[in-house]
Amino acid sequence: MNSSTFSRNLYKYRVQQKLTQREIADQLNVRQQTVAAWEANRSTPAPHIICRLAQIFKITTDELLLSEEAFNKSIQPLHRLYIPELKIHPEDVQDIFSDKNILGYEQYLGKSNMQYFFIKCADDSMSPSLKRNDLILFEYTREFVDAQIFAILYQGSIILRKVNLFSDGIMLVPFNTESYECKYLQNTKINTDNKLVVLGKIMRSIRNW
Repeated sequence: MNSSTFSRNLYKYRVQQKLTQREIADQLNVRQQTVAAWEANRSTPAPHIICRLAQIFKITTDELLLSEEAFNKSIQPLHRLYIPELKIHPEDVQDIFSDKNILGYEQYLGKSNMQYFFIKCADDSMSPSLKRNDLILFEYTREFVDAQIFAILYQGSIILRKVNLFSDGIMLVPFNTESYECKYLQNTKINTDNKLVVLGKIMRSIRNW
């Protein structure tokens, strides 16, 4: 949960419905100062309190927790899409959707404003969660998000790794640590020595072959 987004939304919906902090506090059986602290982003309520707030405002918890842009994105309808299965050649990472990289297409229900692709898991580095030859769905992106699994070009090879972000670098983490090592890359070396390129963030494993 982004606490600053929650604080802004709490204030917005309370004012829209012409409720005071004390009135909210009374309905939740908490002190008025507690509600004031939530709105000032000094503390955040427990999950059951967030659910109760959503009931009071007659909104969903997503509306209370997400920014307007993120909420609008979350409610977009799903469409039947034809997603390319890729075998990405390292020399073609700047245009991964080129004809050279496309093996075929798979149907998938997704959001039409997102760009997806499938790749087949080539090893057991992410075992047991992802097994060799699993078909994996990715959302195309060039940016890392902390604690997510990504398809990455690293030192000339396409790999799957969980990414942990730090202030001065990133950690590439395999799940199968018996056979594969964690790699820590400093920010100053990511785009030079290691030739690292982000390709996509994992959405789900579709099937085993």
